[in-house]
Amino acid sequence: MLPTSRSKPKADLSKEKILLYGRPKIGKSTFASQWPDSLFLATEPGLAYLEVYQVAITDWSEFVETCTELVQGNHPFKTVVVDTIDNAYRFCNDYVCSKYGIKQPSDLPFGKGFALVNNEFMRILQRFASYGYGMIFLSHGKDKEMKTKAGDKYYISMPSLTDGVQKLVAGWVDIIAMADLEFDEKTQEIRRVIRTKTAREYVAGSRLELDDPIALDYGAFSEAYAKAFNKLEGRDGDLQ
Repeated sequence: MLPTSRSKPKADLSKEKILLYGRPKIGKSTFASQWPDSLFLATEPGLAYLEVYQVAITDWSEFVETCTELVQGNHPFKTVVVDTIDNAYRFCNDYVCSKYGIKQPSDLPFGKGFALVNNEFMRILQRFASYGYGMIFLSHGKDKEMKTKAGDKYYISMPSLTDGVQKLVAGWVDIIAMADLEFDEKTQEIRRVIRTKTAREYVAGSRLELDDPIALDYGAFSEAYAKAFNKLEGRDGDLQ
């Protein structure tokens, strides 16, 4: 039946889909580890100094099997951290190539190989997210050379995903954020922050009007999220 009333926005940080990228060792995994009831799908080493729930993922079949087990319930996890999405996509690429007996997606004509990989990748992510789980995708950063209309060169920071899958994921997630360093004039110290608004120098954005920058800390991010949602709802104070 057709709806008789408008749906209302719902604020639940544990259900958000977030793509966070940045330079190595800046604290992306530490930030994600602060999420309550989170589970890491670890596609690479790097969690040895963090106390987290984790499942080691070495190929696409393990990734799919873990997601399948999660949607069956009977566990406390609400948010899944894919660390890193770069490797998860590579596993998917290897799986599809093996399935179709090719060495690389370009071996199939008319972009069919890339379409098969992207469709398989997004099929699993969308199916998993449909069960109400939040997802944090961690990615490395890269600098891409760009040119102005006048021909001047400049660089823009972005996730180190290929252009094709980056467009797919970027259009699907709720928040794209970059972990960065900022010099604090008051304290004369360098602090770790999250960039949430797009700029010429980097890729970022959100469905909410989040502050920018935000300290690279779950508490600070949670407060900024509540503030943005309250602004959307036209009210002050904490979320009810």
